[in-house]
Amino acid sequence: MGLSNYIAQVSSPSSSAYRQYTKSADQITSDYGPLASSYSQLVNWAQANGLTVVTQYANRLLLDVTGPASAVEQALYVNLNYYLRSDGSQFYAPDRNPSLNVTPTVSGITRLNDIAKAKPLFKLGDGGLTAADMRQAYIPCASSAQLDGTGQCVGIVALDDTVSDQGVQEYMQNVSGLAANYVSNYRYVHSKLPGFTQTVPNGGSLSLEYASDVEMALAMAPGATVVTYEGSDIAAIFNTMFSDTTSLRNAQSAQ
Repeated sequence: MGLSNYIAQVSSPSSSAYRQYTKSADQITSDYGPLASSYSQLVNWAQANGLTVVTQYANRLLLDVTGPASAVEQALYVNLNYYLRSDGSQFYAPDRNPSLNVTPTVSGITRLNDIAKAKPLFKLGDGGLTAADMRQAYIPCASSAQLDGTGQCVGIVALDDTVSDQGVQEYMQNVSGLAANYVSNYRYVHSKLPGFTQTVPNGGSLSLEYASDVEMALAMAPGATVVTYEGSDIAAIFNTMFSDTTSLRNAQSAQ
């Protein structure tokens, strides 16, 4: 059973393996990851073609590289050109599908174009809901059943942006309406991917959406550990989330 089939089975309510997350990160690598020798060949190919290796992942499912456009063009047998979107804005993309002169199979390459941009769904409105309002609406039994997310880890994608620690603190102290023990002991951490150095939010609607995601998670599960995974490549973010056992251990140690 390949990795895609395994994911499908643990994600399908009709499967007997639904939510049976019994495989460790090491088992995933052993069962589905590329061979270490194949991964080394890919690393060597990238370096030999003028690309810099940014991150090597323990599960060997992804390799992050960077380099000048000229090196990318030569390595992948493409030309990187500028084109126009329908609204007149500019994006870059290769003029053909890339090719790699390397033995290991490469299933895909990301960030060869920037035609797609993240679009926030966040909208400002009048009034608002406290944490107690949301918990009562979505999990009315939370208090009686002592469901507060303790021992759980909530991961949030923050593509090309970050979240203000001060903003989260102000929400918890002044708006959330949560009990004092949650307000003083909430756990929110940043996981910045290598090469991503942004320390303050961009300030647009996307920043507000990421902040509201963090606040919603803390409101619904104030005992959980909430982590924003911040980077510029969605595949790298998801692979980091997939293999991040540190945040999960930190969440479990709070039980």
